[in-house]
Amino acid sequence: MVIGAKRMNKMDSGMISELKKRIQDIGIIPNKRLSQNFLFDTDIAREICDGIPVEGIDRYVEIGAGLGILTDIIVERRIPLTIYEKDDRLSIFLKERYKDYEVEIINEDILNNLEREILSYDSYIFSNLPYSITSNFFGKLVDIIGYKHDKIKFSEEFIGSTIMVQREFAERIVSKPNNKKYGNISVKFQNLFEVAIRLEVGKNRFYPEPSVNSSVLKFTPKEEFDVPPMDYHIYKKTVDSCFIKRRKMLKNIISADIFNNRIERSDIQNILEDRGWSKLRPENLTPREFIILSNLISERIM
Repeated sequence: MVIGAKRMNKMDSGMISELKKRIQDIGIIPNKRLSQNFLFDTDIAREICDGIPVEGIDRYVEIGAGLGILTDIIVERRIPLTIYEKDDRLSIFLKERYKDYEVEIINEDILNNLEREILSYDSYIFSNLPYSITSNFFGKLVDIIGYKHDKIKFSEEFIGSTIMVQREFAERIVSKPNNKKYGNISVKFQNLFEVAIRLEVGKNRFYPEPSVNSSVLKFTPKEEFDVPPMDYHIYKKTVDSCFIKRRKMLKNIISADIFNNRIERSDIQNILEDRGWSKLRPENLTPREFIILSNLISERIM
């Protein structure tokens, strides 16, 4: 069930009026380019925050706090909070609103600071993530942790996250093999994280109303890969190249030129034949099997 997939009522109208007044007072016009669709339903905000852990958290990071509907709840926990807000006027508004709390406002793009936040602090990240940065954010997140897998345990630096994204994207993240929504982000994300959809939120819980419904993802890092990639770069290339041509059989997708001809085509074909994968499509392999495949390729290259 999608929460909020219902007709508007008087209470909704009141919450929207209050939100519009706050927008007017700040002097902003919601920016479509920045995906500024503000959640106005306080009951949903509280349900999202109820799923954000308190125990063992030394610091929170919020991405795109907007008008502060989630922030208002989290700051009452009296745990240090860092907010990344790219919009200049919203950044000023947030600094004034939370001046009496232990809150740091950084008026910068999280994508330029994500590696520092993931690897330098024991932080829990939460966000109603702007739709415009969703793919880049999750792509950077898996690469930051994936490339560091031989130097750290995933959970040593990054505690976990609760993030609201487009429903379609959330379904891709959690999708299992043999499903048309299963893709490269499904494989890479599930190899790193335990992930589930916690909540679904209707598009009419936002102002301005976006064109799609949303889902709240909750994920925590695994201790380590079930099977560690021998070479993360080769693993990433293997996964990404396979799903570019997802309807073809693996024997017709994985070629030597993907790996700069450092491996013979016959070796690739032998690997696929030996594992019984030659006539399978990318969506038929599990996340773990993609690591095994990339490791077999890495062995031939090395």
